[in-house]
Amino acid sequence: PELTAPIKDGMTVKIKRAVPVLVSVDGRSLVIETAEDSVKDMFSTENIMLDEKDKVTPEISEPIKAGMKIKVVRVKE
Repeated sequence: PELTAPIKDGMTVKIKRAVPVLVSVDGRSLVIETAEDSVKDMFSTENIMLDEKDKVTPEISEPIKAGMKIKVVRVKE
């Protein structure tokens, strides 16, 4: 349900807590608390833009895990 939806009898509510991840990008190390499912979704939510040639470790399709270290290497040609 939406966050603003009234609670009704028999309703199932799932709570997803944010977890910390360490993102190294553009010479900075950022600790980001995220509840997103994947690295790609977290980048989108945090407005971290990627160029198609940029290298991301782990892959952007990887699921987010608490304490995960994510590195972005900008590739310029």
